[in-house]
Amino acid sequence: MITDREQTRPRTLENPLANIDAARISPSGKSVAVTARGEVAVASPMQRRRVEFAIPDDARAREAVMGPKGEHVYMILDRGDARSVVRMAADGSGEPETITKGYDAHIWSFAVAPDAA
Repeated sequence: MITDREQTRPRTLENPLANIDAARISPSGKSVAVTARGEVAVASPMQRRRVEFAIPDDARAREAVMGPKGEHVYMILDRGDARSVVRMAADGSGEPETITKGYDAHIWSFAVAPDAA
C-alpha cells in the first residue's frame, strides 16, 4: 500500500539496544531469545544465526524464551485486553500454538518446565 503516513515508512533507530524489552538465554546456553518492540527473534552462533518470528498483526509479543529442548520458543502474546502464552517452532515456521487462552489479567512473566514437550 502506498501512503504518505510517516509512521509507516522504513526508518533506522539511533539506539536499537534501548528498544530491547527482554533477552533470555536458552537452557542449553547456545541461543538467546530477544523481544523488542513487540517482535521476537532468536539469535544463535549455530547454523540458523537469526530467526525472526511472524507475530500476528493484532498482537504484541513479550518475554520470549527458548524451550528446554530448543525445539520451541514460548512467548506471551497481548491482543487487546487478552493475554495468552503461546509456543512456536524454533525455526520460525508455522502459526503460534496457544498454551493458555485469553487471560484478562496481566501475565508478568512465566517459566517453561524442564520437561516441556
